[in-house]
Amino acid sequence: MKQKKEVEKKANDPKSQPKKETVNSVSKSQTTSQNEKVEKAKELPSIEELKKMLSEQLSNISKKKKLADNREIFLKKRESLKETQTMLWENKKAGNFEQKSCRISFQVEADYRKEEMFGISNVDLLIFFVESLLTKIDEKIAQIELELIL
Repeated sequence: MKQKKEVEKKANDPKSQPKKETVNSVSKSQTTSQNEKVEKAKELPSIEELKKMLSEQLSNISKKKKLADNREIFLKKRESLKETQTMLWENKKAGNFEQKSCRISFQVEADYRKEEMFGISNVDLLIFFVESLLTKIDEKIAQIELELIL
C-alpha cells in the first residue's frame, strides 16, 4: 500500500513528469526534418521532367554519334583523295597532259542506263578538283569537330 501511494505521489509530482519543452523540442526537430525532406522532394524534378531530360540527352547523344560517323567518312575520303592527289602530281611532273587511270565523268540516267555527258581527264583540272574537294572536306571536318565539342 505504501508503494502504491509513492507511485501515485510520483505521478502527481511535477518534478517526476517529463518536461514538455523537451517533448516539444523533439517534435519540433522531427517536424523540421520532415519539412526539410518535403522541401527537398519539391526541389527534385518530377518523373515526367526526368523523362523529358533523359529524352533530350539521348537525342543529343544520337546526334553526336551521327556527327562522329560522318567525320569518320570524311577522314577516310580525305585519305583516299590525298593518295589520288599524289598520283596526279607525279603525272603532272612527268609532263602528262591527260591521266588515263583517273577521270571525272558527268553522267545522266537515260532509261535503264547511264550516258556520259562529258568527262575530264586533264591532270591540271583533276588536281584542281581534288584540292578543292580536300579543302571543303577539311572545312567540314573542322565544323563537325566543333559541333562535337560543344
